Amino acid sequence: MAPMRIFLAAAMGLIALTTTNARAATTRIRVAIPEFQLDGSPPPALGIQLQDGFVLGWVRAGAHVLDPADTAKKLEGHPEL
Repeated sequence: MAPMRIFLAAAMGLIALTTTNARAATTRIRVAIPEFQLDGSPPPALGIQLQDGFVLGWVRAGAHVLDPADTAKKLEGHPEL
């Protein structure tokens, strides 16, 4: 009788582990970029391209990204954040 209990406990643990891993695989990383600054004095167009590339890198990595403009809108009126 004891081997059957061990088998059932192992099966239940495996099911729980598989379910947890499936949920973890669908969870996306969330990133908010409050400010993007470049040192020196690059042309404004280059700064925009670099910021877009930075955000695109996070998106391609699977993250949900709020760029500086979206982050500013979300934080507007919430100085404690």
